[in-house]
Amino acid sequence: MNEIVYSKTYTEYKRELDAELSKSAESFVRIGYLLKVARDTDILAESGYKNMAEFANAEYGLSSTYVSRFIRINDKFSEGGYSDHLLPEYQGYGYAKLTLMLQLPDAINEGLSPAYSKSEIQAIKDEVEAE
Repeated sequence: MNEIVYSKTYTEYKRELDAELSKSAESFVRIGYLLKVARDTDILAESGYKNMAEFANAEYGLSSTYVSRFIRINDKFSEGGYSDHLLPEYQGYGYAKLTLMLQLPDAINEGLSPAYSKSEIQAIKDEVEAE
């Protein structure tokens, strides 16, 4: 097997990965928005699908769990709760952190920052659930 050569520093690597994960969070907000559009408009009328859930599963293999998660992320973290733009205060979190934050009260989310790791947010979530 060939040895992989990667010439960036850890800081450069981490910055690059953080940027991609931030973009993924924005994508998840947009996916949630587009699923809501399919649910709430007649955009699927000519598709032959009965509803958005059937469409999402048949076309993209999205289970109802994933569809629900995308929509909930959009509800909670998009501008106005129904847009394709992530709220500025949630930029930089990434999908995994936002998924955990769905289950936290807004007051706690407001005290978090993107610097928190997924495991730190999980610990906060576990503490909240224990109370």
